[in-house]
Amino acid sequence: MRYSILIRLLALFGALQIAGCGTSAPVHFYALSANAISPAPPAPSTNVSIAVGPVWMSEAVDRPQIVLSTGANSMDLEEFSRWAAPLPVNIAQVIAENLVRLLGTPRVAVYPQGPISDPDFRIELVMLRFHSAPGDAASMEALWTIRMKSPGQSLSGRTVLREVLKGASIEELVAAHSTALATFSRVLADAISANIKAGK
Repeated sequence: MRYSILIRLLALFGALQIAGCGTSAPVHFYALSANAISPAPPAPSTNVSIAVGPVWMSEAVDRPQIVLSTGANSMDLEEFSRWAAPLPVNIAQVIAENLVRLLGTPRVAVYPQGPISDPDFRIELVMLRFHSAPGDAASMEALWTIRMKSPGQSLSGRTVLREVLKGASIEELVAAHSTALATFSRVLADAISANIKAGK
């Protein structure tokens, strides 16, 4: 009898262990948004074609998990807070959508997945820094090059942006990065617009 009770207790303990191991926190997915641009008059319609990409990033932050900057030389991976798409692709998509509105042209696509094979302008980006510090700021530093269809012609620059956060949630952090990308998109749009006007 005692042996039978012991077997039952061991079986119950094993079942509880298995149930405990099968329970984990749910994974939340996040995406950068192109709707962070503040209301503004629509840009004059143009027919220029633009390809955005490729976007290069450090492997330290180019991960499925959202990487939080916790110090000057330390980072944490948020195992249960992840990007819904590869971060470089999401950044290129957001910039492309922003440029459609800022430049008034529907002919903007992400390179090389998009249908535009020979664009008037192609934007290449190197993200030197893409820091996420909850309760502090979302910041980025990017080198950018805009290559024109005419051989040997290009524009380039470096942009540094920092969006201060009021809270410490991941949602606020992602929204702040979207706002920074909206500002960055204006920088790129202004450079392209100046080139278009100079060519007229």
